[in-house]
Amino acid sequence: MGIIATVTPGITFKEPVPRIDTTPEQIIKSGKIEIKFHKLPAEMHPFNLKELRRMNNNDRTKTLETLLKISWPLYSPRVSWSGFMQTVQEGPYPGESSIHFLPMIDLNPSDISCILSTLSFICKEANRLQVTPSITFDQPLYWKALMILHNEPRESQLKSVVLRLGGFTCR
Repeated sequence: MGIIATVTPGITFKEPVPRIDTTPEQIIKSGKIEIKFHKLPAEMHPFNLKELRRMNNNDRTKTLETLLKISWPLYSPRVSWSGFMQTVQEGPYPGESSIHFLPMIDLNPSDISCILSTLSFICKEANRLQVTPSITFDQPLYWKALMILHNEPRESQLKSVVLRLGGFTCR
């Protein structure tokens, strides 16, 4: 399983990375994620789904793309998507994000132990950076991750994970 992290505002390094001689063993050791083996308990805690409340929020950004396409031929000179967003958004700009590739877990992504190892790694890194751990899985992996978190003891560090259902995203 591959893990990608985004950081906003982005992190840039001004100093060049020094060239050093490394062995493959050193590279493997530095990018290793501890594999935690997991077996779902024979009896799981009851899991009840509640009906969702209807959200009544007025999201102004919902129709912005349509507005841009309609207004595109009306204006000269035309702004790009980012320029258009700057004209309609208010508030401070958080800055450009940076993307960081994290170590790979050499297991089948749908393996429950791979998901547990990923959740544990995310928690450990979030604690080190003093941020709330947040991860987004697609539907099959989300369900397995939800079952893992639901069956963790109340005092478990994994209970702090914000689990999101969505596309290919990790925060």
